[in-house]
Amino acid sequence: MEGFFLDYKLLAKESLSGYRVLSAAIENLTQSIGDIDRRLASQELSQKEHLEERISLCAQRAHLESILAYRRSGKERIDRGLAVLTPEQRTILDRFYIHRTDHYLDDLMDELGYERRSIYYRHNTALRDFTVAMYGLSED
Repeated sequence: MEGFFLDYKLLAKESLSGYRVLSAAIENLTQSIGDIDRRLASQELSQKEHLEERISLCAQRAHLESILAYRRSGKERIDRGLAVLTPEQRTILDRFYIHRTDHYLDDLMDELGYERRSIYYRHNTALRDFTVAMYGLSED
């Protein structure tokens, strides 16, 4: 029986493409937890008759904290993968996936001074290096 393998390139591309949304989610989750903390600390919820609402807020906070931890872990993994790349490699992956524009390839060709084929070659190398670093693999 042949094994099932996920394409590492597809996983890396999805991670990079979702980086901005992931960063926004972390910010929003942090803000939501802060909002809950302020409500829990307010005088209006300190009375005994509001126990049900306090319990609900505590449960909601715990749920958001677990989601936040998961999202932060994903972002940290991406950040570690990007950190090992050269500035040129980061630029290429950033333009391909994170801050992609309509003319990203032409812009990269102009900015880096490479032909299209060379950009794609460098892109593939950067994507591989990013994935190796992101998942903590060794090239031994």
